[in-house]
Amino acid sequence: MAFVYIILGIIVVFVALTFWKKYTRSKDIITVENPKILIASLEGDQEDLQLAKEDQNIYSSTFKKIDNKIIDNTDELLSLAESSFYDVIHLIVNVEEGKLRDKNNNSIELRDLIIKAQNGKTTYVLLAKGNDHTNYMEGMEGESFAVNLVMTVDRKGKDFITFFKSLFEKINSGKPMPIAWHELAPQIPNANHEHVPGTLCAMGAGNVILREIDS
Repeated sequence: MAFVYIILGIIVVFVALTFWKKYTRSKDIITVENPKILIASLEGDQEDLQLAKEDQNIYSSTFKKIDNKIIDNTDELLSLAESSFYDVIHLIVNVEEGKLRDKNNNSIELRDLIIKAQNGKTTYVLLAKGNDHTNYMEGMEGESFAVNLVMTVDRKGKDFITFFKSLFEKINSGKPMPIAWHELAPQIPNANHEHVPGTLCAMGAGNVILREIDS
């Protein structure tokens, strides 16, 4: 599995040229048609609800099947993750020491949530609320995942929506996520990432594209 790790828009792990060549061969590409997208907030406070509403703009011009939900508790979140219903799970959540907590202080490990999602049909998991990178990495040492995982550190205001809207438009056009990301934020020394959100990424499903097919 190929990984791309980015902290605050700076590349920290080199992606070999063979990786890019591999995913330009059409036989390696897996296409998910008419993907189902979940945008969800766990705690449901006003800030999170507003972010969830705004983030729908990332997908709405490209994809049709989008659900925006308020998740009441961690059990409900786990159930949705393992339901095999959603191809993309986009979460507005606080992450503390590798855990997600609901308003009743029930918690789940972030790694367990990702594993539940990848054991279903989900291939893209976006943690879209800014959290300190150390909170994401707690308990994740040595883990590898079969999803395209984005963990946001700094949304950089409106740059977040602008960047990911362009990213998913490129993916919908047939470009795998690593290539689409590289085109928007070149992973080369001295590249300008001023308007690129600060994230940590692991592209464990780099050959999976999402495509809206006219019915």
